[in-house]
Amino acid sequence: MSPDLSNENPLISVVIPVYDGARFLPDAIATVEAQQHQPLEIIVVNDGSTDNTAAVAASLGDRIRYVAQPNQGPAAARNHGIDLATGEFIAFLDVDDRWPETKTRHQLAAFAENPALDVVNGYVETLHGTPDATGEMQYEARLPASASFNLGSALFRRSVFDRVGYFDDSQIHAEDVDWFLQARERGAEMVVLEEVTLLYHLHDTNLTGDRQGNLKGFFSAVRKSLKRRRDLGKLEDLPQIQYRNEAGEVIAKDPAAVLASVLAEREAMQRNGEAKS
Repeated sequence: MSPDLSNENPLISVVIPVYDGARFLPDAIATVEAQQHQPLEIIVVNDGSTDNTAAVAASLGDRIRYVAQPNQGPAAARNHGIDLATGEFIAFLDVDDRWPETKTRHQLAAFAENPALDVVNGYVETLHGTPDATGEMQYEARLPASASFNLGSALFRRSVFDRVGYFDDSQIHAEDVDWFLQARERGAEMVVLEEVTLLYHLHDTNLTGDRQGNLKGFFSAVRKSLKRRRDLGKLEDLPQIQYRNEAGEVIAKDPAAVLASVLAEREAMQRNGEAKS
């Protein structure tokens, strides 16, 4: 039986993959430490960086657990972090993104209300960065917040990775969509909170700035899902996705419509990013 989280203070392991993101790392650690829920275990995985990520991580001392690996891509770095995690729950944060202070507290509350849940997701607010006169990035929102199924907007029960599996490290783009589709195929219980749980920073060095690569990865994930279901003789629709609004009302949405919305949101995000540069 799943524990009653309302009577516990569970540990959350936060995995931060880093590739040449030394300049963002201190602020990423700060946004995790500002969470209204504690305790948190922060795991930084250096994915073969060529900048001074190792030195910046060393300066953070025992505030983090640090590990380095040869460059293998973000999915492999996150998988490494999962292996190191000791928490009952796992969250992921890209080094250049940020969290609202209420993210983990509100998501844990959803787990407490429904112990059958495996994943609690939320909305992503995309912020576009422009350097000011001093070179510092200034961010502004240009699109409404939406459900993008970004890994950084979710909180995962650790055990769901034993059932669904880890991230496909051969998929450089849209590995988040790929994993979420597999989770739905295997009956993982999810809910999406209709509140912002990730502040996604779009700037000139983002991996997802590769529009064609990201779209190719997205459609690759969808094709893989269709093939898996076809091979199993289960081409019927995936289970509906549950959304919970601020009033606590739960609304079921068709997964195909949600997937189309996610694709449209990501395309709009990238078009806006290209327009600013």
